[in-house]
Amino acid sequence: MKKILVLNGSPRENGNTRTLSEAFITRCIQRGYTVKKYNIPDLDIKGCNDCERCFYTGVPCVIDDDFNEIANEIIESDVIVFSLPVYFYSIPGNMKCLIDRFNAFDVGNIDISNKSYAIISCCEDNDMSSFDGIRIPLERMGRFFGWNLLDEVLAPSMLRRGDIDNTDGIRRCKDLADKIV
Repeated sequence: MKKILVLNGSPRENGNTRTLSEAFITRCIQRGYTVKKYNIPDLDIKGCNDCERCFYTGVPCVIDDDFNEIANEIIESDVIVFSLPVYFYSIPGNMKCLIDRFNAFDVGNIDISNKSYAIISCCEDNDMSSFDGIRIPLERMGRFFGWNLLDEVLAPSMLRRGDIDNTDGIRRCKDLADKIV
């Protein structure tokens, strides 16, 4: 049975990005997968301080916050889904702190290769290059760790809550779940 980890960076409870994530999660559950979701804006995750003591004391990070629980889920997961809105052409701050903490796996020499990952994102702009600020860093991180990119569900022109309902985004997130084998 596949273990799916969804890292949600959207603070808007009924926002377009969360709507896409929930469609993905629902389909994964229907397929019999185990899904664990973290709403990153609701958690205490500080930025990396580059102390290089990752996994040195028996925990992923010496900073005592919610990353240590998430790190263990990352290790155990088969698929990691980054679900985040574009904030001013980049990664939202709460997600950036989490992503920076992935440094612990490199410094701690923890093998998290052979996973698949996906990106789910919405932005207000209608120019697809507006996703570059999230897409490019996550793709490079995926290559660094040796992950397989399943797909990217990118939804432009999402100005108001509910705009996603007038697109094929929900279907594409269900299709994303169907790509997991």
